[in-house]
Amino acid sequence: MYLLTIVLVITVIAIAAAGFYWRRAQRMMEQAKAQAEWLRKELERTDSQIEVVELWSDEQLERNDCELGNTIFEQVGRDLSADESLEGKRLCDFLSKVLPTNANSDLRTPRDIGRAWFACLQILDKEPASELAQLFKVLNDAWTRTREGEAQT
Repeated sequence: MYLLTIVLVITVIAIAAAGFYWRRAQRMMEQAKAQAEWLRKELERTDSQIEVVELWSDEQLERNDCELGNTIFEQVGRDLSADESLEGKRLCDFLSKVLPTNANSDLRTPRDIGRAWFACLQILDKEPASELAQLFKVLNDAWTRTREGEAQT
């Protein structure tokens, strides 16, 4: 009899909690619908108090994307340039030979090395069967494994 009472009390509590959370979810749905309806009506009005504000122009977005890309190129290039491992040196030499900045000099700035690395990643994505992509994949995978091994120790 005592066990039956405990089961009955727990069942009643569970049903009450479920009912409470169900009602709370219903209220939140009603509030969201009411707010959406208010916003829709407000936007339809000609004298609406809501005004559109441009947070960033297309130029600002493009400039921000360019700055972010340059930061990534710089970081990858610094990591590769500073890497003393055989795999890192091989990948860096490969990138210097594949995409020289001009006829008189090899890639030397970290940003140029990072850009070359990213360009090879794009080639690997677009033409994975090409000889350049295959060689880059082997060198880059070896460098990545070396870095992962250093991070674990």
